[in-house]
Amino acid sequence: MKASLTRSFLLAAAFLLAGCSTTAPQKPQEQAAASPRQPAAAAPAERLPQASPSAKPAAPQEQFPADPLIDAPYQTLATCRAAEPLVSGERFGDTRLICRGLHVSATITEFRDAGWRIEELRMTESKTPDGVVTLPFSVTLRKLF
Repeated sequence: MKASLTRSFLLAAAFLLAGCSTTAPQKPQEQAAASPRQPAAAAPAERLPQASPSAKPAAPQEQFPADPLIDAPYQTLATCRAAEPLVSGERFGDTRLICRGLHVSATITEFRDAGWRIEELRMTESKTPDGVVTLPFSVTLRKLF
């Protein structure tokens, strides 16, 4: 009984290890390149791609464009105003803010996700000719993290 359990365990281990092994043996050059401890050998000169004389050098890959919400220094204050007044039934977090000092337009939710918090909120109430109450507002935000 014990021998059959041991044999079953060894067979299961062999199947697991067989699934992890490579199917084709690697060439010595590939083994050297795949080994993290040994530096990869330089390729022979005849295998290197030849640059044409008219080819321009490749430009370095551009970094992601700067995001003024994320890249702003900590403790920065920004005063923004709502692009449209808040109307009954709309979500406050979806209201688009225009911040001239940061040269950005974003929602309250986007500001919050970028590490900004509301420091001051100034709202006024107005009514449209149809009797709908609207709330134009401005907000002061501070970059906390």
